[in-house]
Amino acid sequence: MYKFYTLNKSNINEFKSLNDFRTEFNKLNKDFFHVYHNSNQFQQLLLKKRLRLLAEDSRYIGYLWTEIKGNSICLINSMYITKDTDVFKGYGLLLNSMKPYSIITYNCEKNEMNYDLLIRLGFNKVKALLEMKVNLDSMFQLQILDRINFHKVVRGKDEKLRCIIQNSIFCSEDRIPLKVEDIYYDEMQDYYCEDGAMLMKVNNTYIGYGQIIIKDNTPYIVNFGILKDYRSKGYGKMLLTYMLNILYKKGKKSIKIKVDSKNESAIKLYKSVGFIEETEQSQWQLNKII
Repeated sequence: MYKFYTLNKSNINEFKSLNDFRTEFNKLNKDFFHVYHNSNQFQQLLLKKRLRLLAEDSRYIGYLWTEIKGNSICLINSMYITKDTDVFKGYGLLLNSMKPYSIITYNCEKNEMNYDLLIRLGFNKVKALLEMKVNLDSMFQLQILDRINFHKVVRGKDEKLRCIIQNSIFCSEDRIPLKVEDIYYDEMQDYYCEDGAMLMKVNNTYIGYGQIIIKDNTPYIVNFGILKDYRSKGYGKMLLTYMLNILYKKGKKSIKIKVDSKNESAIKLYKSVGFIEETEQSQWQLNKII
C-alpha cells in the first residue's frame, strides 16, 4: 500500500537518507537540506509544504520536491525513488500527486536510465547542453596569418569594446543585450581570469571573442563566437586553437566547453580539435499528469 507524508520529526532521518541518494537518479537533483538550512523560519515552512514523501507499506521509498514559478509553472527541484522498488510506478505516483499546472519542468543530467524513464513518464526534452572536454597533451598546430591579431581584454580599459563585440556576435531575438555594467560585474566574479578574455582581429576589424574561466578548479571556455559574416572561414578554429595553446603553456591538463546540443556547426568545430562529449544536461517538460 502506498501513502504520502509531509516532512516531520518522525520521518526526517528517512528523508535524509533518500536525499543523500538523490544523485543516483540525476546529478542535478538539488540538495533539500542545503536550501533548508540557509533559509529563515518562514521559508523553511514553505519548503516543507513543497515536499512530499512516498511510503510503500511502512517503508519510505521516495520523495518529490517542487517549487512554484508564477501562476502556472512548476519546477521539480528533486525527485527520487529507491532502486529496489517499482521505479516507474513510484515516479508515476509522485507526479500524479501534483496539482495540475500548465508547465512542469525538470532539469536532468543524462545517465544510463533516467532519460528513458522520463520519456516513459510523459516528459519531453525541450533543450540540452553538451559538456565537452579535451586533454591538453601538447601544443596544437596553429598557423596565424599576417592580417590576424589577438588582443587580451584589459580590465579598466576594454569593457566597452568587449560589450560591443559580444552583443554583435551573440545578437538574437531571445537574448537581452549586455550592458557595460554586466562586463564589470563579470570581472568581479571568482571564476574570472585576468588574462582569459580574448578578442580576435582581422585587419582592423574585431571579429571574434572567447573567454577562459575557472569553475571548481576546472578551466572552461565560455562566450566563444565569431561574427556572422566571418563564420565558416576557419577563424573559429584559429581562435579556439590559440586559446587552447594558452592553457597548455599555463600547465593545464584539460579544458571543458558547453554547447547547445542543436548547434551542429559548433560541435563539429570542437570535435575537430579533439573535444569529446562528456555529459548532457537538459530541461524537460511535462504537460500532463500521468
